[in-house]
Amino acid sequence: MSPDLIMESLPAATRIYIRRMHNLGFTNNQILGHFFVLGAVIATPASVDQRELNKKAITALAPFNHNVPLDDLIGPRFVPQERPIEEFLHWLGIEIDFRLVEIEGLKPRQTLTPKSHGLFAAEHNNVTTMASAHGLYLDFYEVLGTRMNETNITASEALQIGIFQQQLNFMTDPKATRDINNCMSDFMSPLLKAVRDFGMCGTPERLDQQLDTQIALQGLWGGLDDLFMSVAWPFQSWLFFQDGNPLPGVEDLSHEEFWVHACEQGTKLLMHHFDSIPRLSETSVKLDALPSWGSQDFSFDTVNKFINSIWGYDVNSNAHYTDVLHYRACLIHCIYSALCKETETMN
Repeated sequence: MSPDLIMESLPAATRIYIRRMHNLGFTNNQILGHFFVLGAVIATPASVDQRELNKKAITALAPFNHNVPLDDLIGPRFVPQERPIEEFLHWLGIEIDFRLVEIEGLKPRQTLTPKSHGLFAAEHNNVTTMASAHGLYLDFYEVLGTRMNETNITASEALQIGIFQQQLNFMTDPKATRDINNCMSDFMSPLLKAVRDFGMCGTPERLDQQLDTQIALQGLWGGLDDLFMSVAWPFQSWLFFQDGNPLPGVEDLSHEEFWVHACEQGTKLLMHHFDSIPRLSETSVKLDALPSWGSQDFSFDTVNKFINSIWGYDVNSNAHYTDVLHYRACLIHCIYSALCKETETMN
C-alpha cells in the first residue's frame, strides 16, 4: 500500500524518508511503529545537549505546536501502547526493575508487566542473534502501527503518541522507562538503527542518499573504531561504485555472485593497498573463528555457515527484504575482516 496516507502535513524531507522506508520493504504499519519508537526515544530525558538535538530532530522530521498540550493535540486518536511494549519485553527476555506504584485502596502494581498478549504474528523465543532480534522488532513495529492505524493516524501523530506514551511512563517510573529505552536501542538490528539515526539527524532525506545494502552496513559498522573504518568504508565504495557512480546491477547480484565480485575487489585491495589495511587484532572487531583469506576454508559455503553461527542469517534469509540486506552486510563485513586478518600472516 502506498505510504501517501500516513504522510499528511509532513515536510518534504520526511516524505523522502518515509518513501525510502517503504522501498526498503516496510509496511505502513511498520513505518507508524517506527515513528512511535522515534517519539519514545526523543521523549526520554537525556543530557542537555541531547535534548537540544532531539528538539531539532522533531522540527526537521515532524514539527507540531509545542504550545498545545499533547493530549489536546492527539485527543481521541491516542492509543495506549502498554500491551505491545509488554509483549515486546516478554519476548526480548530482559529483566527490568519496575517500581511498584501504590495507590490507596488499590493493590500495588507496576507500570508495565512483561507478558505475551498474543498480539505478535509469531512467538519469538530465544532472541539471541541479529536475525531473531530483527524479526521481533518488525513484529513489534507492525503491532504498534496496526493499533494506531485503527484511527487513521499520520506518521507525525504516531511520533506524538510515542512522545506522550513515554512521558506518561516516565512520570510513573523514570528508571524503568530509561532502562526500556536503552533495551530498545541495544537490541535494535543494524538496519533499524541506521534508519533511526537518519531520522534523528535533522536531515532525514539523507537516508535516500545511501544504497540499500549501505544502510544495513552503516548500522553494522556503527560505533566501530576509526582504525577498522579507515579502510572499511572506502572498500565498500569499491564494491558499489566506480568513478563516483553506482555500478549497474551490483545490488541485484545473487549472494554467490556478489561474493565473487567482493573477493575480486578484496584481492585488488591486498595487491595495491596492503600497507593501508589495518591488522584485525589491533581493531575492536573480534572474529577469531573467521576462516583465513585465501585458505580452502575461505569459501562462500563456509562463510555462509559462519554468518549463521554468529548473526543467525544465511543465504536463504529473505522473510523481509531487510533480512537480505543484513545478510549482504554481514558478508561484506566478513570479507573485509578476513582481509584485515590476512595482513597479520603475510610478509
